[in-house]
Amino acid sequence: MKRKYIYCGLAVVLLILADQLSKLAVARSVGESSRELIQLRLKDGWLVFHIHPYLHARGSVLMSVLLALVTFALLAAVIFCARHVRAYALEDIAGADRVKSYPRFTNSTICILLAGTVSSLLFDAFLWGGSLDFICFERYKYLIEGGVQYTDVYRLDFDLKDVYLFVGGLMLIVRCTIWDFSLSKLSKEERRLVNKRLRNPVGLIRSARAKNSGDGTENRFTLSLGSPLDLVAVIACGILASAVFGAVAYFIFTFVLLPVAAEYIALLGSFLNDIGRKYDSETVYRTIQEIITLLALFPALYGANASAKRLEKPFIRNTEGRLLPGEGLAYRLKHNLLFDVLTASGVALIGFGLSAAQVKIPFLCLPFDLIYGRIGVPAGIAVSFAITAAAQFIGAIKAQRHWCAVYLLGE
Repeated sequence: MKRKYIYCGLAVVLLILADQLSKLAVARSVGESSRELIQLRLKDGWLVFHIHPYLHARGSVLMSVLLALVTFALLAAVIFCARHVRAYALEDIAGADRVKSYPRFTNSTICILLAGTVSSLLFDAFLWGGSLDFICFERYKYLIEGGVQYTDVYRLDFDLKDVYLFVGGLMLIVRCTIWDFSLSKLSKEERRLVNKRLRNPVGLIRSARAKNSGDGTENRFTLSLGSPLDLVAVIACGILASAVFGAVAYFIFTFVLLPVAAEYIALLGSFLNDIGRKYDSETVYRTIQEIITLLALFPALYGANASAKRLEKPFIRNTEGRLLPGEGLAYRLKHNLLFDVLTASGVALIGFGLSAAQVKIPFLCLPFDLIYGRIGVPAGIAVSFAITAAAQFIGAIKAQRHWCAVYLLGE
């Protein structure tokens, strides 16, 4: 994975966290009250800037899901065009260097738009039940009609994700303007050719596929920089990925899939109502959270181990890419057994340490709290070790298949 994609992903996560944590802080500290920050006296009234949480409730669940799907599809199209349209439209054009690219500005625009879209259509719609706007401007204007004085109030409220969407949309317009202005530097025939290519989306898709199939893997950034670092990376990424996978899966299942299914499947809705009457909501959500985060431990560790493809690369080269059944496992047991044992042991012991120290980090410690709290320390270590070992085994097979394909297709 290229470094810029990692940085962009981290930027999007940080922007989403800033938006959601700001709402959580305001909801807990201010509540339903109002906290004035600036109050300006005008000739005909007042201008007030204050923190005032106000929830704009979302529509139906079905409309929220459809809106999210359509918006994310449009955003995916924007990201796809941002990545491929320049190379496709300007291929073999002599004056292509005069068309400005500004990749950092483009990536920043996409990151801000993506953060605002995810915050709005996923977290706000399904976690908060709507947009919790707390940044408020109010304009109080004194009016007199028919000898009666009254106050007319103009209100503008928004949150950080609205700022993201506004700034990102403005940056997208600026980027498109720069593109159009740069195209004016080309000759008339070159501009016609560029416009003709841009009206052919099929050609753009084919060009992107050809480019991706021709890309090598040597310039890609991986976490496999050495055996000790491999070990640390697989353990850390496995545990962190389990927290991320668990959080995302819990959010999607609990606040998206389950409400939609309960709305259209009467039997499921009745079943959930019965559970709600028998148990309090906190217990129900906690149980769902524990099960999902425990299940997320396996794919997270599987993905972390599969990412360490460098461990299998010499073997694939030595066998000329012909991976026979059993050879991959035999090679791994011979050369990387210690690495696998240390990885599985590290996950089990770190999980035990997090649980024993009672570290309260949501989703990060929950699967280990469930394992060690419910079945005890010895059995918990054995279960954690077994889950990691099984994930490693399947991840190793995926890594070997990857390098086999790379060798046969040519690096």
